[in-house]
Amino acid sequence: MGLMGGFIVHPKTTSDREEQGEFVLLLSDWQHFYTSEQHHLLIESGQFYPNDLESLTQSGTIDYFEAIDGSRAAEALVTSILINGRGQYIDPRNGTMGSSTTPLEYLKIDSVQNNSTYRLRLINSGSVFSLKFSIDQHPLKVIASDGVPFAQPIIVDQLIIGLGERYDVIIDNLTTINNTINYWIRVDTMDKNNNTRWHGLAILQYAATNGMPISKPQNCTVLQPCRILNCPFSQYGPGDTDKRTPFICLTPLNMSTHENHLDHDLLNEKIQINIKQTLSLTMVEGQDDQAGFESFNYIGMKYPSMTEPILHNPRLARELLSCSNRSLDKNSGEKCYHNIVAQYNDIIELLLVNHDDDQHPLHLHGSYFHIVEQGLALLNSTTGEIIADNPNVECDEQAVCIYNQPNACTTNNMRLVKDTVILPKGGYMRIRFRAQNPGVWLLHCHTEPHLDRGMTIVFHIAEDRIRLNSTEYILIDDYYTP
Repeated sequence: MGLMGGFIVHPKTTSDREEQGEFVLLLSDWQHFYTSEQHHLLIESGQFYPNDLESLTQSGTIDYFEAIDGSRAAEALVTSILINGRGQYIDPRNGTMGSSTTPLEYLKIDSVQNNSTYRLRLINSGSVFSLKFSIDQHPLKVIASDGVPFAQPIIVDQLIIGLGERYDVIIDNLTTINNTINYWIRVDTMDKNNNTRWHGLAILQYAATNGMPISKPQNCTVLQPCRILNCPFSQYGPGDTDKRTPFICLTPLNMSTHENHLDHDLLNEKIQINIKQTLSLTMVEGQDDQAGFESFNYIGMKYPSMTEPILHNPRLARELLSCSNRSLDKNSGEKCYHNIVAQYNDIIELLLVNHDDDQHPLHLHGSYFHIVEQGLALLNSTTGEIIADNPNVECDEQAVCIYNQPNACTTNNMRLVKDTVILPKGGYMRIRFRAQNPGVWLLHCHTEPHLDRGMTIVFHIAEDRIRLNSTEYILIDDYYTP
């Protein structure tokens, strides 16, 4: 409960571009339950959807999400898609609109002069869904991701934004737009069944009119396909007999970070790696009526009981609840303080492997990383659905993975810097970063139920260089305050 909003940190030096206006859009999914309450349902029933859930929630049938590639999202009770906290609720029992009279969010365009440009700062602040953003009849000029500028703008029709990701988008050339009407801003999921409950709307309002939008989404066809940026798969949707689709999928391979933000040493395959770790995204099955949990290498996160913050004494945290290092599998997972210790300026390489059934948006706190390679699942070109994991990485039942030479559906010449990525089902990613920010930093899945149940690991960076402003902490209402 409480207020939330975007927190924008501007660079010390600004670009030559001057926008006529700027809008911050927080995109999110809305639930009638807290994640902790859903977790309780899971523990009590072994699933989020027990037979009597309808009577428990009084909200009717709960919809099952299946992505366009056949993967799934977390089992969560999502009811609506919101834009800056505003949206519409459709009752799943009868398909009728809810009674709320809250108006939709709108962005007002005050000027359409030749050089007028507007910046949209898009933030996926949700808990379950990757979201697909578009504006009717307006191309999107994408200029940055996670606060890091691209080498060149990328012009697309739609943009996929994973949980925790941020994108900067420019809309310009407004003199070519019919400014006598308003336009729908659309935020959709990648739901295979196109569930109408999961469509978010806002209004792009031009000064000339206050009317409701009458615009239609772009008609994407095989002959005039729409360009979609940040696809977590190589093909969006079914193809025709000639393996053509109405969409051109642009993956992270098509994004390139501005030269000023690249660490070329990290892109060198011959660089000395100090810490090389494979993290397989795994699900530990429930045993003896106990709920399962998401994990890295079948290890779920559990924080030690301490009388002081972990940052104040990171070595003690590692000692109090260390992991056993025993062989684990889906039937014998472990919960402990899962961590990796690095010295200052160590080069860390992570091979992230997703052979789970879900997409997993991963976020690293405290550092940006370079994506040096990505491999996607193999798809059926007719259905657009996954038929096999990428063959470059093979993992056994204990999450011990073998990395083969790159072959299909992969690239190892990427030049992209981020702190959050979508790791799709059947795919993998190699990332590198320097341990130059002393502290205790999380790498976690941004899907809230997965984070809540344990898909987290902690990096202890340069413990000997961690400096605190105060060595005394006072416990107030279960929170530590210096």
